Amino acid sequence: TTPLRAFCVCSTRMAEPAAAGSNETEEKWMRVRAAAIPYLSVRTEKHIELKRLRRARLLECLLYVGFTVVFSAVTITVRDNSVAFNHARGLREYLSGMPIPSIPSKEYEDITSVSEMWWWLREVLVGQVLWPIGSDQRYPILGNNQFFGPVRLRQVRVQESECKVPAVLESRGTSCFRPYSDDNSERRPNPPGTSWPEPDVCDQITPTYLDCHHWARYSQGDGWLPTDSALSVNYDDGGYMVDLPTSQRDAEALMAELQNYEWVNENYTRAVFVEFSLYNPNTNLFLSSLLT
Repeated sequence: TTPLRAFCVCSTRMAEPAAAGSNETEEKWMRVRAAAIPYLSVRTEKHIELKRLRRARLLECLLYVGFTVVFSAVTITVRDNSVAFNHARGLREYLSGMPIPSIPSKEYEDITSVSEMWWWLREVLVGQVLWPIGSDQRYPILGNNQFFGPVRLRQVRVQESECKVPAVLESRGTSCFRPYSDDNSERRPNPPGTSWPEPDVCDQITPTYLDCHHWARYSQGDGWLPTDSALSVNYDDGGYMVDLPTSQRDAEALMAELQNYEWVNENYTRAVFVEFSLYNPNTNLFLSSLLT
């Protein structure tokens, strides 16, 4: 009997520390649970709100796509596409098929140098397209296509940089002009060229055209089209821009000054654009034209 009582007493004393440890563990768990429940509640609310926003955005996207499809379908079905296609093709053939009077063997597609470009701008664009020969008024072209807004010249240029050349050729210079990119495009505030007129000289170029001191300062994102592509090179819609005057006399004077001050340069200039818009009341069509 005595050994049994001793065993029972020992068993009771060993259970007390185990019960105390269990209570401590439970208290810790309750504290962790009390701290975790608010955190998980906030996370759950944020997750539910994020799902709601995603559903709303998805619904907006579906509505926009649906609207675009319906709008495009209505626009296409109510207008004959062949009219717009023939309109654009006729204007393109008209502009590119006119020979340069001073170089009869050259047309727009045959231009290969800066001097030939100036001949085309001065004798074809200004002398025959924008203003008929012998008239100082701008008439509709190719039927009843009326000019809507200004006729703009725009160019994009690159900066002069240093290139690695063979040692035997370093004495000839290391300057080079890399292909066009947004990083090496030229964006200076003054007009491009070898020089430019002072304000008092500029005001005397013609009696009516007094803005030559504003020639083509670089403008970011002021082009009429978002992206221009030529020869697999993408050009942004910025650049050096100049709008032609509404008078043929002033436009010819401006062209002469731009050529004289080398506004376009064979090394710096990467692309020249002629931008204008036309409206044809016969077909109720607007045509945005871009010549490169």
